Amino acid sequence: MTDHPRTARQLLTDYCLSEGVIDGILTIHAHQLAEQIRQDTTIMGEAGDQYALLYADLIDPEAQR
Repeated sequence: MTDHPRTARQLLTDYCLSEGVIDGILTIHAHQLAEQIRQDTTIMGEAGDQYALLYADLIDPEAQR
């Protein structure tokens, strides 16, 4: 463990990927993260965090419910 964690972009740069490929990978991951947040919030129902959906919409606004 380190006191200075590396970002996903830094880790992907180690593989000598182009910026376009890295951007695409991070975009796909963000879409998947937003979808998972929405699914988890739906499963939790009334107990779901109302802010979780807001976060999902900030990550991936085009996929709003």
